Amino acid sequence: MSYSSDFRKKVVSFVSSGGTKKIAAHLFGISIWYVNDWCSRKDLAADYSACGLSGKFNWELLRENVRVNPDKFLHERASEFNVNTHSIWYALKAMKISYKKTLLYVERNQKRRIDYLKRLRSIGNPP
Repeated sequence: MSYSSDFRKKVVSFVSSGGTKKIAAHLFGISIWYVNDWCSRKDLAADYSACGLSGKFNWELLRENVRVNPDKFLHERASEFNVNTHSIWYALKAMKISYKKTLLYVERNQKRRIDYLKRLRSIGNPP
């Protein structure tokens, strides 16, 4: 969670008007680290957007990318969307998209398998 710029300005103005950083931290109920950081900055705006992944890339575009290219690696998608690999993994997990290898033989033919087992049983056990 980030603090509002009004709150930050209030803390900095308290320190610049003669209050100590320690008292400001205690008075406003924040860590002294925040007070030191805000007093040393030129701009009190937040460094990053607090909206998370939704602001980094288009989720629908990622979904379409997965549909068109299901075999791409995470690092390939990450370089395409200009984000971290973990961000792609997290976004795919949030969208409940996962690529699982099938455990079944894809070209298996059930009818031919049954016919083969019938022929095998008709031969019986060899002596």
